[in-house]
Amino acid sequence: MKRLALLAVVILLALGNPGAGRSDDQKFNHVSASDFKEWLQNGRELILVDIQPARKFSKHHFAGSIETNAFPVKSKAEQELLIPALEAYQASDHEVVVICPAGGGGAERAFTALNKKGIPHSKLFILTGGIKKWPYQELFAVTP
Repeated sequence: MKRLALLAVVILLALGNPGAGRSDDQKFNHVSASDFKEWLQNGRELILVDIQPARKFSKHHFAGSIETNAFPVKSKAEQELLIPALEAYQASDHEVVVICPAGGGGAERAFTALNKKGIPHSKLFILTGGIKKWPYQELFAVTP
């Protein structure tokens, strides 16, 4: 009976704390559009990993982005499309910003895959809102 009561308490505590059971490498670093704009304008050395599908990349992307076309980064084959980003990181040790259509699940899966392949959590960022919510269209290399 005591075990059952203890189990119930543990379950209730876990349900009451959405972060319970999550390790730090499951959390994500985000960069806001305004901060990212500042990084770009100040010449911060970054590796831009664009996971948008090819047709969307051709409509709008940032200069110097690595075009991976890995979205939605669900399959092993899509994860393998991220290898050029890993190689760029290994050659430079610069921070990596994952750029996604909307900055959601695809970006999180890319972040996780790159982290597992050796890019430290502290060097990885996701552009909040992705391309969809990017308010500074003039900073795209190609605009719609």
